[in-house]
Amino acid sequence: MIKEFVRWISFYLAFAAGCVVVFIVGDSAFLLLKASVETPWGVVTAAFVHVSAQHLCVNLLFIFAILFVLFWFNRALPVGWRLDRSEIFIIGFLGSFFAFAGWLVVIWLYNFTEA
Repeated sequence: MIKEFVRWISFYLAFAAGCVVVFIVGDSAFLLLKASVETPWGVVTAAFVHVSAQHLCVNLLFIFAILFVLFWFNRALPVGWRLDRSEIFIIGFLGSFFAFAGWLVVIWLYNFTEA
């Protein structure tokens, strides 16, 4: 069962490694990958950017906890209804994309109303 869990969250392990590498690289990666109006690709790459070690750890722990609960919930579903790793990856990617896209819209509206 542990092997199945590790295989199921393998994309999370790769994501966590990417986040740690970007955090270690530092400010140059932060400026290049952050979500902002100047970096439109940031809606895809901003999930890898974290401001502090605490921010990184809390986010990774929270994502791990969500995946842990989803894993056990997924095991309780009938075989035909279960999500596979690629579907979980797509759900996570789309969630991240829409969260950062929404954040950019809010920032844009806030700056627009300030002018």
